[in-house]
Amino acid sequence: MHTQQLIPIPDLAYFIDPDNPWIDLEQSAGIGEVSRITIHRIHLRHLFEESGFILPPPTADELSKSLAQHLCDFLRDLAGESGRSPGVDGVIDRLTALVSILPDSLFQHDRDEAPTADRPDFQLTPSPVVVKP
Repeated sequence: MHTQQLIPIPDLAYFIDPDNPWIDLEQSAGIGEVSRITIHRIHLRHLFEESGFILPPPTADELSKSLAQHLCDFLRDLAGESGRSPGVDGVIDRLTALVSILPDSLFQHDRDEAPTADRPDFQLTPSPVVVKP
């Protein structure tokens, strides 16, 4: 236990160590007795997740699928804007390049629906060098 002062809330006192991952808890056990416990912060997070107060972070696979879906959605949303400006065309080309490298395990169904799928040989090329006289 730490020597720092515990912060009381109704029927519970706690101290969160700012330099370590520990949380001290103290609660009246009745008849003047006190129960004390020290837990790790990860245990508190786990309890909050289990009780539904916070959601666990998405798994890497879920995050990858979500990001892939957003990339495909952005590309689909911009499909009708092609040719409006070099800046818009550049964004569409970069999104097309990103969508084209998505593994089939993430989004095989979007490959066939991608609005710019008619550019299978897409490659980024460097900007032309302008030589000033």
